[in-house]
Amino acid sequence: VRGQCYGTLKESLTEALYAKNNRLAIMILVPEVLEILLDNLAIPDIVLPFFIETPNPEIKTRLIKEGKTPEEIDKRLNDERKWEEEMKKLHVRYFKISNQNKIKETISEISKIISQKQKSAL
Repeated sequence: VRGQCYGTLKESLTEALYAKNNRLAIMILVPEVLEILLDNLAIPDIVLPFFIETPNPEIKTRLIKEGKTPEEIDKRLNDERKWEEEMKKLHVRYFKISNQNKIKETISEISKIISQKQKSAL
């Protein structure tokens, strides 16, 4: 992710997918990993994908504040465009959330969607 070597352990995915007591698990995955995950699940409906979008000017401002170089900023903005295109190509229904709001508003928006999905599953 973002030029770094991150990965998701199979054990972490298994634990999240088969959590006991209906515990909610949240994981951050790049689109290509989400597609692999969904393709290999017997019950893909147990995963509720979100794409959290941050406008490029906001990302650029944050990266400048972090002291990133122009090259690092360009790479990150290109990665963002690539991930958005990958999400559009997936044959998966996902919820697109804007990250322009304050964090509490974004969490509230996600919580409402999760609650609605849980109610409809009953």
